[in-house]
Amino acid sequence: MDIAESELCKNSAGDGGAIFNNDGGILTIKKSTFGENTAENGGSIFNNESDLIILDSIINSSKAGENGGAIHNNSELSITASTLNFNKANHYGGAIYNYKADLAIEKSILSENTAENGGAIHNYDAEMSVTGSVFEKNTAENGAALNNVKNINR
Repeated sequence: MDIAESELCKNSAGDGGAIFNNDGGILTIKKSTFGENTAENGGSIFNNESDLIILDSIINSSKAGENGGAIHNNSELSITASTLNFNKANHYGGAIYNYKADLAIEKSILSENTAENGGAIHNYDAEMSVTGSVFEKNTAENGAALNNVKNINR
């Protein structure tokens, strides 16, 4: 499935405020904006056992009652030339909660995200690479930019 040049704003759900991508689907998001979405997990996107590719997009002001203010991920996730800002999770991953899945971030900005653990990213037992990206003004009790538990590659 492809989503391009679209706005997904002010949506609410139990998981994945705007999108719940599940069970083997491949989702590519290009030049799109997500804003003010809410959910228990994955304020804007919940990605489960599926590939998710985000290009030239913005995810802002989304909230999760639990984990992943912008994205809750437990499958392959690639983010390029995108901005994730002003997102909030009450527990883990203000912008991204990544659980046992490959995560690659390139040429992106993660700013002013908030969570108890991992203001921008909470990475649990997963391979992660970050290249040419900016983390700024994120806040958390533990790991304002990144809270890593187990593996990490930079």
